[in-house]
Amino acid sequence: MAILWANIPERLVQAVRSFWRTWFPRKIRRLTQEEYEQQAKEETRRQLEQLRQFCNSPNCNPWKTVSRLEKCSPIRFAKFVEGDSHLSDDEVCAYDSEVSFDLPTDDSFDEDASFVTSNT
Repeated sequence: MAILWANIPERLVQAVRSFWRTWFPRKIRRLTQEEYEQQAKEETRRQLEQLRQFCNSPNCNPWKTVSRLEKCSPIRFAKFVEGDSHLSDDEVCAYDSEVSFDLPTDDSFDEDASFVTSNT
């Protein structure tokens, strides 16, 4: 069997793989909203920690970094590097009070459909 497999041209194997992937594509699992939010929070936390570590390393020039910041005071940046939150209390309150754009539920679609059928 191994001898037979070794004698099959590589071009034929690639053609069969291409055909197979065209007609039978891999199923892609999409994230749920909760998984997406959890992954976003974890990745943000990880990247902020990496930024803190870089800012504390000898490779970082803190004065040059502070001079590039436009909307952040040097005191706020120093507090972030020392471990404080990257968001102020006002920013957290503003974010929490914003309107969320959740996807409509199935019930709201049913209400829309009954509205359309009753008016026609």
